Amino acid sequence: MENSISPLYIKNQTRQERLNQLLEHSINRARSISSSQSRSNDSVRPERIPQQELSVRAAGGTMVLMKVGVGTFQTPIPYKTYYFIFDTGCEQIWLQCENCVNPPNKCFGEPPITFPNSKSTTYHQIPCGTHELCYTTHDKDGNCIYQCKDDFCSYDIEYADDSKIEGYLASEMFTLDASPSQNDINQDNVFNLIVGCNFSYEGEEVSTPEIGILGIGWGPRSFIDQTKTQLGDSFSYCFPSYEETLSGAQGYVNLGSDDEFDPKDFKAISLIEYDGYDSYYLNLNGIRFAGKRLPIDPFIFVRRNDKGGTVIDSGASFSYLIEEAYDELKKELIRYFEQRDFTRVNPGPDELQLDLCYKTLGHKSINEFPSVALIFDRVDFLLRPEHVYVWISDPSNTVCLNIMPFEGASILGAFQQSNFHFVFDRQKSLLYFKSENCKLGV
Repeated sequence: MENSISPLYIKNQTRQERLNQLLEHSINRARSISSSQSRSNDSVRPERIPQQELSVRAAGGTMVLMKVGVGTFQTPIPYKTYYFIFDTGCEQIWLQCENCVNPPNKCFGEPPITFPNSKSTTYHQIPCGTHELCYTTHDKDGNCIYQCKDDFCSYDIEYADDSKIEGYLASEMFTLDASPSQNDINQDNVFNLIVGCNFSYEGEEVSTPEIGILGIGWGPRSFIDQTKTQLGDSFSYCFPSYEETLSGAQGYVNLGSDDEFDPKDFKAISLIEYDGYDSYYLNLNGIRFAGKRLPIDPFIFVRRNDKGGTVIDSGASFSYLIEEAYDELKKELIRYFEQRDFTRVNPGPDELQLDLCYKTLGHKSINEFPSVALIFDRVDFLLRPEHVYVWISDPSNTVCLNIMPFEGASILGAFQQSNFHFVFDRQKSLLYFKSENCKLGV
């Protein structure tokens, strides 16, 4: 959600500045995709928990945030509420804790948002090597050992943008129905999770509303794996478009069963897990432009030697295509725009990797431009014009292709996932989807 009263709103940012931040985040995210780690799964009959709101952020980093209650306090509402990045591309759950303010430690955020872990009666650090989810490392002789600091399980993570976090592993209570009255807390919505409690950050100064990451990828540390005995091995979500977020629109997520799900109303494609990786992979094998299949060898999309493949990632703002496929799409778009005498422009260094932009010559609707379909398992995933193009200037007179090339993998990012209802059935290894107006309450 982004509007003048939202914690996600940065009122002095222009449209261009918002897009630039999203693009920069997406580039770093794409570079890190191949390093996400993961492991196992299992399943039971899920319970039903309330549908949760997703706030779609249009500035400064990722797009999709979820509100969660954390901890146990002697207050009328016995937890504190925070925004977390809703991340299908990783397994980690972590939040920034109060010790980051103590030198020489450092926090992220201006001002930093911190969790007062010392005041929560349910916060417990994990002693070194006493839990199966403790991280491991290797000693100088190459032996696998537990990663510990001050006799407690610890971790340090370095991201593709060269930022680093360090923290302790702890158990803590997370409450999903994070906006009830003080007498209306359903204990079925409260979960004891193993999470990271960050005490140090290195990286660029950022202004950000989130306190951490809620990882729901493959892997035993993810929210889905830690709660599947209660909720089952599935989740679903639906969030509105970038343009709709500028008017305050929100989406929703169901962790566990989805009351709106009827398989006959959805298309289904393969959901693939690769050993050692958190991300959800898909079987992309072709692209259509304006209904015409492009001459692309399906083999270029195949993951081989631990590289390539196609990932669906809510933590990446925009989408990427493997370079050979992108080049074919770009060629068709250039032909389309030149036939209509559009003028190609250089968007300049501020637009980062948006390399195909045109002056629109009075065209005011993106819907006038052609659609693109990604072909998964011979099933078309139709990207409407609002998914494929973006206005980059105020007033809106320059339009760009908002899918970018990448040498490492193809990524279906949040911008292109908007207004689709996705259901991840991890037990059956299927991803269901259908087009839907995802604005909450519509």
